[in-house]
Amino acid sequence: MSPITKIWLCNLHPGNTVSDQKFKDIWEETLAFTNSYTKDKPSAKTREQHVLFQSESDATQLVLVTGYPSLEMNLAADREYVTKIAGRMSQFVKHDRLLMLEKDIDELPLETGRVSLSLATGEPAATQNNIGSGGWDVWQPPGTDSPPIKSTWVQVSSANNGDAIPNAKSKIVLKRIKGV
Repeated sequence: MSPITKIWLCNLHPGNTVSDQKFKDIWEETLAFTNSYTKDKPSAKTREQHVLFQSESDATQLVLVTGYPSLEMNLAADREYVTKIAGRMSQFVKHDRLLMLEKDIDELPLETGRVSLSLATGEPAATQNNIGSGGWDVWQPPGTDSPPIKSTWVQVSSANNGDAIPNAKSKIVLKRIKGV
């Protein structure tokens, strides 16, 4: 069982903002729920395992970064999330994309509060001295039997330290909203 990190990109529906109380309430519930699956992880006492970010250039774009001790634990959390929260969450946000890294969330520089999320079509060369931490997107819908196609490199860096990777096909600078 290896740790994983999932990165959920979503967009606020028109008329919703991150300062609306109902929005805050559903995210508080979501973060508490996801945290219930990881609170016993030793590093969870010192580092946030679930963090909600907002794009600095597009206030409607949100990114939830969540870490789990294993894929199995994440799948169990997902099944329960779908029955308890997903329907209400969909009133506020629209799903955009889901990414998954075979990497412990503790390896990502999320503690700075401002991060850069970059997506590239290839792994950056080791000689580029990249800042931050990255990995291949290996997300596949449950029930998929074939190995993941590693076509998108995901790099998370402190936005305060400059560009993450020069060959990025997209880059989002994010500010922290809330984490547990």
